[in-house]
Amino acid sequence: MNIESKLLSKSIESRSLAPLFERNINESWFTDPDNKKIWLLVRDHFFKYGEVPSLDVIQSNYPNYKLIEVSDSIDYLIDEIVSKRREFRSEEHTSELQSQFRISYAVFCLKK
Repeated sequence: MNIESKLLSKSIESRSLAPLFERNINESWFTDPDNKKIWLLVRDHFFKYGEVPSLDVIQSNYPNYKLIEVSDSIDYLIDEIVSKRREFRSEEHTSELQSQFRISYAVFCLKK
């Protein structure tokens, strides 16, 4: 199971979003579209009702959603998702720099 799924399951099971809010976790941190939808449901429910929705509420909106058993701590899972996000952003930045370099080199060659 991916780290996003584990983090969601752990948060739903513990019925606490405080650690995620403390680390500024938001929908942009979820790359999997299904996990992003679940996160938005959980977050919106929390803001409206002041509590994490029950599994029944989640499954009434997403019938195929299943909690997974997670033995890792919430802090570890958050650290992992932060690390994955940094890797992704670094790869994205490197790719962008490579693209800019290719364009600059092409322009340089055309000017010769």
